[in-house]
Amino acid sequence: MNPASPLVEILASDARLLIGAGLLAAGGLLLLIAALGQMRLPDFYTRLHALGPAFTWGAALVLAALAAGSGDMRFALRALVLAGLLAVVGPALSHMLANAAHAAGLAPRVGKLTADHTDRP
Repeated sequence: MNPASPLVEILASDARLLIGAGLLAAGGLLLLIAALGQMRLPDFYTRLHALGPAFTWGAALVLAALAAGSGDMRFALRALVLAGLLAVVGPALSHMLANAAHAAGLAPRVGKLTADHTDRP
């Protein structure tokens, strides 16, 4: 038995947790930006514009963080596959939502907005 083996295991575990923490922080920041955009922006189309990429990549980064921090390779593989699916399908879903809203007759706001986010005087 190699005496350096437990040390290598500990260092690998610490590196895995540090990578997971970094990915979790980045994903959490993107999800926070998506939530702020959802609360602050005035209409459906601008909210969707902010929410789509931030939520898609934020959720994918959180899942990648779970995969990196996990010790189970089967769970990590499933989390990475789900993160990849979110990264690929998220933009298409945003486009479909915008297309459905446009087809339903939802018009975007135009003109200058007042402090209460209405375009009426």
